[in-house]
Amino acid sequence: MPASRRRAGGPALAAGLLIGACAGSLSGCGEPAADDPPAAQAGKIAAPPAAVPQSGPVPLRVGESADIDNVAYLLAAAAARSPGLTVLYPDAFPKHFWIDNFDGTDDYLEWQVDAGSGGDFHVTALMSAPAGEAFRLEQPGTDSATEFRQAVDGWARQDAGMVQLPAGVSSLRLVRTSAGGNAEIKSLELVRAGEVAARNARIDAFRADTAWFSKAGHGLMFQYGPWGYPVSGPRKSLEEQANDFDVPAFVAMVEQTGASWVIWSLTWWEYRMNAPIESVDRLIGTGERTSSRDLVGEIMTALDAEGIDFFLYYHRGHESDPWFAAEAFPPTEFTLRGTGDRTAFFDAWVTIITE
Repeated sequence: MPASRRRAGGPALAAGLLIGACAGSLSGCGEPAADDPPAAQAGKIAAPPAAVPQSGPVPLRVGESADIDNVAYLLAAAAARSPGLTVLYPDAFPKHFWIDNFDGTDDYLEWQVDAGSGGDFHVTALMSAPAGEAFRLEQPGTDSATEFRQAVDGWARQDAGMVQLPAGVSSLRLVRTSAGGNAEIKSLELVRAGEVAARNARIDAFRADTAWFSKAGHGLMFQYGPWGYPVSGPRKSLEEQANDFDVPAFVAMVEQTGASWVIWSLTWWEYRMNAPIESVDRLIGTGERTSSRDLVGEIMTALDAEGIDFFLYYHRGHESDPWFAAEAFPPTEFTLRGTGDRTAFFDAWVTIITE
């Protein structure tokens, strides 16, 4: 999301899930054992595919991990699940999408959770399904369950009701009770019932007033940087590209268009910046990703002097090695399951954006 510089405010698997995965075999899953009776070997059929176990912390702690905004994200792809369920774009590193074929009443997603002292939790489902489709969130081994229906066609943050979790470890299982079309599930979000109102108030207070932007007229966006080429001739180095840029001529061009705002790509396909950002230099260990000239700062100052708002677009540079490798992003786990330690990535993001 672009950021304005001027407008302020403005799980181990639950017991029983794998039982029956290799039913009918005297030797378990796989090839017949040599000592199986011949009749047994001749009559064997391929074992059904096994359920997919839960990924990430098992059990997943809910409700007691932070001072405020204790939201537990139960990602669908991280759940223990029936074997036929698949993740959309499983090779789209480093992005993570969702379970895209939660279509049958025999499908399930199950999470083992630890609710600490227990209590009531409000559940929001981030999902897509035809309006009116019915779902049930149940607690295996108990009679406790909550049912809900998709309110609108397509993607929505669907209110899934309340669940009461016991103290300690238990499980939550999501199933369909109707199957009238394709359903896609991103996650369930659990918040303690007593914290919902205060959390919603913080969210409302945090939102910026963007009404001014709807009346700001047209603007311009530029993805100009060292990844580009001049009209003719060879590609310039980062330093040459930054030093050769004519800021007064650029601002005059923007004024001639009547634009009231500009969005500028600080980074893009290649993670290289037209600014001397020291936190980037420290992380990568060299200054080859940043320019000596603070071209971005000069453009911002010059546009500001003419009353033109300035925004920065920030791309995380995941196509740019060795930059992205330096952030220690999980190589495959996050894309496939939505789990993995991304602490180094987020710490770097905060440090760089702050500078």
